[in-house]
Amino acid sequence: MITLLQGRWPYWLPRLHFAWLLLVFGELVAWQNASNHSVLDWLAVALIYVALAAALLDGIVRLQVGDWRRLLLVAGVFGLGHGTLISLAAVDTQDLSLELIFRPLGVQVLMFLLAFGSFRLLSRGDSTGPRELALAALTGLGWGIWVRWFPALEGVNISSPGFGSSVASLTIMLVIGAVLPHFWRFSIEKMESDDWLLSPLEWGAVGGVLGVTLLLRTGYVDALGLTVSISILLIIGVMVVFTRGAQRRHLLASFTPPNLPRVLGWVLLLVPFIALGGLGYNLPDSNQGTPWHANLLFGMIAVFGVAWVPLISLLQGFSALVQLSREGY
Repeated sequence: MITLLQGRWPYWLPRLHFAWLLLVFGELVAWQNASNHSVLDWLAVALIYVALAAALLDGIVRLQVGDWRRLLLVAGVFGLGHGTLISLAAVDTQDLSLELIFRPLGVQVLMFLLAFGSFRLLSRGDSTGPRELALAALTGLGWGIWVRWFPALEGVNISSPGFGSSVASLTIMLVIGAVLPHFWRFSIEKMESDDWLLSPLEWGAVGGVLGVTLLLRTGYVDALGLTVSISILLIIGVMVVFTRGAQRRHLLASFTPPNLPRVLGWVLLLVPFIALGGLGYNLPDSNQGTPWHANLLFGMIAVFGVAWVPLISLLQGFSALVQLSREGY
């Protein structure tokens, strides 16, 4: 086993980097009651994120995910995985609109896209510009509204964190996400696209983590909710597999091997994020329930969660028909 792993461990470093960013966005940006986690809870959650990150990066390369539509499908896999193994939101049918559509297919899909975009920005060593600053500001505004009013929604049993403590912990975690690659710079001298793929032994470890987690969660899983989640997951999986292109082109190719992040540019993005986050958190409350700005954010997330799977299905189907017509069928 040691012989099989020799030479493989450096390639786990970017996977750990991506897992870190997934955890930060999945648990802190999309606040999931992180302040109530014990040390053991964090270790277990981190292990699940590492397994999910490794499996999804493998899938991006193996299935040649090279455009935003297919990346959105991968994000859907993450959202359903998160909702089944971590938050249990995807397997609770007491409130299907909140627990499945709103969180796994809405919030967590968006968090995956933000985490992957951050991973791409940091791993390419790109400089930041107006587009990144605007996105950071918009994300910060949404985060501020989310952590303030999401816990107040009906059926949500988590506490709302204070702005000072939440922004401090989130800022530290995001800065660490930019600094981490500098510690393992010497480890990756050469990396090919196939090095993102997991070996059979590594797949065994990743599958073991995910499988054991699912077994431990069986007592909390609603059978109908699990059936619905698996059905959606199969639909997404079929779309990813059957829309694979003939060219070996994927979104990780542009940063293989990963470059060193520009830490200063990343830190600059935190300025509009924190500023707009504070603005969103301190927007006025309403005496008649949830304020309009929170309802607007939650409504947009819900519409996105409902619409993106059928929309991508239509777009992918249309693309397949166009391709068949070009080939003379």
